Amino acid sequence: MKNFEIKVKVLGNYAPNLKSIKKYPCSGYYIKGLDKPIILDLGVGILPKLFKELKKNNENIYNTILIISHNHIDHSFDMIPLSFLLLKRKLLDKNNKKVKIFLPKRSMIYTYVKLFSNVFDFHVINEDTTFEINGYNFSFCQAEHRGESYATKIEKGKDNFVYTSDMAYASRKIRSFCKNSNCALIDSGHPNKDSAKTLPGYHGKTQEIVEDLIDSGVKKILASHLKTSLKDEDYIRVFPKDYNILLAKINNEYDIL
Repeated sequence: MKNFEIKVKVLGNYAPNLKSIKKYPCSGYYIKGLDKPIILDLGVGILPKLFKELKKNNENIYNTILIISHNHIDHSFDMIPLSFLLLKRKLLDKNNKKVKIFLPKRSMIYTYVKLFSNVFDFHVINEDTTFEINGYNFSFCQAEHRGESYATKIEKGKDNFVYTSDMAYASRKIRSFCKNSNCALIDSGHPNKDSAKTLPGYHGKTQEIVEDLIDSGVKKILASHLKTSLKDEDYIRVFPKDYNILLAKINNEYDIL
């Protein structure tokens, strides 16, 4: 049996919504098992949960690496309160610490983060961007989504995990990027393959995305970015019955590598 070293904890898993942000926080995922906590996206409602998790794991924000997939508020908004919190700490403590962040250049949040270069050590994401932690290599692939948006891969040897972030469909590039992944954390979009209840260019259909990634050899799928207007059963009913696919639930941890 595989001895998993790396896990993901779901801090938030909802698409934009007008309901309680405390109960339905948007995208945010905490990667555990490396020397540094890796945070995939920091959407609306994630920051308080992040600090609670860091404290629980005896970590601090300055040892954390943030990866923001794209500009939309459900993936990046809590960078704004974080920036003011870090600036306040800097003024009070007179420290020169910075938080490392990776994000696409063609986005308003990138322009915003540059204004706070005294508290953020920022790096641009593109398809040539790579970095390594504990022998795990991080790389990126642009997804089909309104705006510049990137999937993130964590890879060591023949094993890899992919967070697709948002996508209108699983493009040929994304399918290749996810090829034979141990686990893929996906944007579920709208579950019904035959439904038109999704905006063109933003989010795809769960059934189509799942089928494409299964064909790419992905061994396990965690379906996330859920709509508050739908029930879990709406997604589950389109999952293949003989495949390892789960809804990613808030506060749950999942083995990924």
